[in-house]
Amino acid sequence: MRDADPSNPCSASASARGSDRSATAGASDAPSSAERDKRAERARGTSDPPPGEGETSPPQASARAEDPNSDTSATTSTDTSPSAAPSAAPSAAPNAAPSAAPNAATSSDDTNGDTSECDRDCVGGELDGDDLLAPVDRHHGLRPSWSPDDLIALAGPYVIESGSPPNLLRKAAAEAFVELSDAAYAETGVRINIRSGYRSFALQCSIFRSEVRNLGCEEATRASARAGFSEHQLGTTADLAIGWRRLRGDRPIDAFLDAHAHKYGWILSYPDGAEESTGYKYEPWHYRYIGREAAEELVRRSTDARRLSTQEYLASELSAREGR
Repeated sequence: MRDADPSNPCSASASARGSDRSATAGASDAPSSAERDKRAERARGTSDPPPGEGETSPPQASARAEDPNSDTSATTSTDTSPSAAPSAAPSAAPNAAPSAAPNAATSSDDTNGDTSECDRDCVGGELDGDDLLAPVDRHHGLRPSWSPDDLIALAGPYVIESGSPPNLLRKAAAEAFVELSDAAYAETGVRINIRSGYRSFALQCSIFRSEVRNLGCEEATRASARAGFSEHQLGTTADLAIGWRRLRGDRPIDAFLDAHAHKYGWILSYPDGAEESTGYKYEPWHYRYIGREAAEELVRRSTDARRLSTQEYLASELSAREGR
């Protein structure tokens, strides 16, 4: 672990333990669509606090999915107010690759959203994620044993307040996010922060199984990724929020990100209207870092009607590489 540098905001003690999603169980017969969505939010721990609670107030205490790979925890106490200054300097996260979840294997299958997809919830794929353009989606998964070797933890004001899970990102993604967050605050007066960053294979396995228990297989596969098939394992993906409240796509800060995030290498993974191609619901808070050059090229290839998703862009890049 490197010594702290007070001038660098990408910092704090690092650990891959913790999840920002709670694992509640139980479902009523034939719930409505609205009820299913609310259950999805509760299962992932992403539902907003009730009206009247402050932007930075953490939700009521709930059971969090534990990362079986870690026997230590690290919480970073931060101030999410706009005036908060970075509290420490970058420190490298442990490099130990997480062990595979129970029954994990290294095979990759095409999926179609049926129950067999949930039967393969902790199987994983065959990719490693070293390349920023690794095509992780429903059909291309990461090996259970793969993890980034350059994870660092961000300190305040770039992460949610004390009580959050460790918010780890790969070094390049973390540095670019600090620049993006500062630019957004300078322009809009609103500070965006990371609510959930890197997740290990085993942690994503636990999260997905919780989704299935709460929502059933079909709905769970629209709201969450199987272990190995989640962009969060890459260490270049973050769920963004204002305090504890995740972005929702209809505020000035969302408009700023739509116009400028790609200039810092960040792209919305699951844009509105892209579920048919991505397989996932619209998630206005889920951003992935793919590097400035690739992000700007993605925007250039998009149309006025809709921004390309990262999956659509990376699929075209993969086809070009393979000469198809």
